[in-house]
Amino acid sequence: ILAFSEIGSRELQQVVESHTTSLEMQTTLYEILGFVTDSETSQRGYLLTGKQEYLEPYKQARPKIDDRFHKLGALLVKEGTQAQRDEVTQISSLVGKKMGEIDATIALYDRSGRDVAFELMNTGIGKQAMDQLRSDIESMSSVQRASMTASDSRWKSDIGFARFSVQWLTACTVILLMVVWLLAGREMRQQEER
Repeated sequence: ILAFSEIGSRELQQVVESHTTSLEMQTTLYEILGFVTDSETSQRGYLLTGKQEYLEPYKQARPKIDDRFHKLGALLVKEGTQAQRDEVTQISSLVGKKMGEIDATIALYDRSGRDVAFELMNTGIGKQAMDQLRSDIESMSSVQRASMTASDSRWKSDIGFARFSVQWLTACTVILLMVVWLLAGREMRQQEER
């Protein structure tokens, strides 16, 4: 019983750790997407109004994005696969592409005016990068959700097996106690007869 309880406890601990890492990865990916979206919104606000205060979310997003990629890298070292590392590299590249487009658009606006900046935006480079970024993040998140579902299923089957084993061991223990009680009763009768 102790062995099965220990096995169940270890399985539960592994599932909890796996879930925690998966949830942290998903949260971090969506935070990155949020910061890039904030930067894009900031860029558009600045291009429409020309007011510097619209660039604050964009300026604040840069270090936050870098921080989240460091966190994601640490999570992947802890519990990541090579495929996930490749996906994060792709996501990082797309973020760099989108942020580069935002940088270039803002620089063009400052140097050459709104029309030139809008021409760059109208090429669709930034939109393509954002669409691909959303798609890749959703794809990676769905893999994480599938992994969590699979580990849940595995844990439930392990717990079911452990429960059955404990019930079987309990039944065997009861049968053994009954056998011991019957043997002890027989031994006592034999002693009285002697």
